[in-house]
Amino acid sequence: MKLIIAAAIVIFSVIKYFSSSEVNEITGEKQYISLTKDDEIAMGMAVSSC
Repeated sequence: MKLIIAAAIVIFSVIKYFSSSEVNEITGEKQYISLTKDDEIAMGMAVSSC
């Protein structure tokens, strides 16, 4: 039973990972990221202000 649950978690994670792909407008590269553009900008601003 634990093996089935573990396999289901792995399958869900893989599907979630590959469904989160998008093409970066600047570089044209495919990325697998779950952040929005605004989240990325906010992280960059927070790091640069340190």
